[in-house]
Amino acid sequence: ENDYHLLSGAIMQEAHSDVEVNALTPPQHLILWVIRTWFRGMALGEEALPVIEQSFAATGMPEVIGDVDEFFSMLACGAMGPYSIGCSSCLYLHRFEICVINALAAFQQNQWDKATHMLEAYIKPDEAYMAGPPARRFAMTMSAMNWIIHPLIMAQEEAETPPGAVVIPFPKRPCRKD
Repeated sequence: ENDYHLLSGAIMQEAHSDVEVNALTPPQHLILWVIRTWFRGMALGEEALPVIEQSFAATGMPEVIGDVDEFFSMLACGAMGPYSIGCSSCLYLHRFEICVINALAAFQQNQWDKATHMLEAYIKPDEAYMAGPPARRFAMTMSAMNWIIHPLIMAQEEAETPPGAVVIPFPKRPCRKD
């Protein structure tokens, strides 16, 4: 399994952030798993919603699946350029994954403008605005179940990548524990 870069099925490598998966809280980890599972399903043409729905049902939130699917569909359809998502065993988060977690944390704290501006780093402004209602319902459903989403902070900010640029990670951090 490789990290994959999503836009019209394109695959491309991108540097990881310095945020480690094992440092995540349970709500952050659930969101990361949903991101990786949903987008991997989309990239490979596999149906990911049933397994995601089972996971939310197990956490007492079966009703959130429609909002999750709508939110991630807006992220996929509104992409302004390629963005990367880690494989299921990747040890570090990618910047896009951090953005989604942080946007959901902002929605959970009723910071609508902050959340949509975060999303605008990856999707068109109209899509960021339209993604707001399902994202907020997703975040508030988690809040109602006491799944509080804390924002993530990277130890060092990474330089912005120009649209269409190919990023070659150096040094490449491992995706799998060996």
